[in-house]
Amino acid sequence: MPISHAELITLTCPACGTSHTADIWLIVAPDERPDLVEQIRNGTLHTATCPQCGQTRTLDAPLLIFRPTAEPPILFAPAQQTSTEQDQQHAAELIGILRQRLGAAWNDAWLGQGLTVVPRQILPLALADDPAAALQELAVQMQQALAELRRRDPEAFARLEAEAQQAMAALLAADQTPDEAPASAATTDAPALIQALDAFLNARTWIDSYRQVQAHPELLSDEALALLEQRIAAARTVGNSRAVAFFEEHLSLLRRCREVGIPRAFAAKMLPPETLAQAEAAGLTPAQAIEAAAQAMDIGSGVDVPSRFRNDLQQAKEAEQRYRRTGDRAALDAAAAAWQRVLDDPAFARSQERFQLAAMNDAGVIFLQRYWSVGHIADLNRAIELWQRAVELTPPDSPDRPARLNNLGTGLRARYARSGRLEDLDAAIAAWQQALDATPPDSPARLPRPPRSAEQPGDRAARPLCPQRAAGGA
Repeated sequence: MPISHAELITLTCPACGTSHTADIWLIVAPDERPDLVEQIRNGTLHTATCPQCGQTRTLDAPLLIFRPTAEPPILFAPAQQTSTEQDQQHAAELIGILRQRLGAAWNDAWLGQGLTVVPRQILPLALADDPAAALQELAVQMQQALAELRRRDPEAFARLEAEAQQAMAALLAADQTPDEAPASAATTDAPALIQALDAFLNARTWIDSYRQVQAHPELLSDEALALLEQRIAAARTVGNSRAVAFFEEHLSLLRRCREVGIPRAFAAKMLPPETLAQAEAAGLTPAQAIEAAAQAMDIGSGVDVPSRFRNDLQQAKEAEQRYRRTGDRAALDAAAAAWQRVLDDPAFARSQERFQLAAMNDAGVIFLQRYWSVGHIADLNRAIELWQRAVELTPPDSPDRPARLNNLGTGLRARYARSGRLEDLDAAIAAWQQALDATPPDSPARLPRPPRSAEQPGDRAARPLCPQRAAGGA
């Protein structure tokens, strides 16, 4: 069986309307298909051409490179218009296909240090026979181009140089903790403002973001918006379209808060228009509508988080936030380890059942994230086991049951993508159907669900809350 893998898709030409098919290569083994490597180098691997009019367009798709004798042996280049969680899911699914094609020849050691992610823009460098020489040649070409720009258009060169300096400063600031902020900050309050801004950006739900802006009105200041604009410029400079979209979404929300007020801006962000209209018709203010939605979707209401677990839960929360901010796999390992300590503690089985169920659900989300990041089947199986147990113990009429069924369906679907076992796909469909059947059409649970669903990787409304935060903090 060939190792390289393509999927046949049907396209409609935007120029002439002709329907045609195209092979989209998702896995490439250079030793097997050197012609595809050449297409990667010249940027045409994912280019589709209309057979009728010759119109070409580039499709946005992920790519896995398999080179068993190279170091690292597996490279993953994400699609360019996807979220980090979607990239993780794509990588896990492509790794699953590669495992199937290799069969007994698969070696777990290839992912022993995790999966190496390479931005699409520099993938040709990574595949060069001499990457160092290729990088040096590229640097020389860039220097020549900049010198030509400086000679031909000094003003444009000056603008580019200023933007590059600003982008570098923003990137450095993004990597620093508030205590490491430079002494030359614009005001003495800059470190505190950066800390508040980072907390706003790293909030795992829109409810948490809302609380952060309420607590820190300085996030609506000109200085805060300027900091966000710097991060957008930095992300554009390095070609990170996902980061650009993420920062722009938050900047737009803060600007809207300045225009119409914090509650109204967040209510429009979090609630469907028809729900917001119903709330207003019932005489609820935007702030009251947000609180009603939060209470309807808060699994932790009334849950007593034992003090014994609070330190581990705090560590898990902070480690997950660090992973989301930096992509550091060690942070993801730390989050998983903290959750595992909670689950393994002898006192866990004696704790309040609602806390146990919330903990099992949210721990499963972390193990699924690590599976998407690293590809170890043990993490996926662990997530599924936790969700199965949580579903078994959740009462049929519990408002938490649909979200847990959603998560279980997501895990089973991921395992089907890995193994090809139809039993997993059937079970995933059944779980999703049960989740839908358990949710009344007019239930608040059909609102965008900030707490605990892993159903849509990359959708912020699907990020989980740890039981500690759901219980109102500890």
